[in-house]
Amino acid sequence: MLTENELLRIQEFSLNNMAEFEESKICGCFYCCKIFNSDEIEQYISDEEGDTAVCPYCMIDSVIGEGHGFEISGSLLKEMNEFWF
Repeated sequence: MLTENELLRIQEFSLNNMAEFEESKICGCFYCCKIFNSDEIEQYISDEEGDTAVCPYCMIDSVIGEGHGFEISGSLLKEMNEFWF
């Protein structure tokens, strides 16, 4: 089980993350809890901060990639979902 600080830190990686998905191959959405390849991402939300990935399955901007020292897994996505939604 992750701490609240870890859950907060991981959520930060769901924002302004377009460049990350050029590196990450595996990603997941902590809204619908799907795991998928980054090349499936087709839409980004753009604002003055940058570009944020939109999940190709549920169209929510809750996508995180594997490149931050944590494994994208069903249990991680479920824990994030329970905390944030």
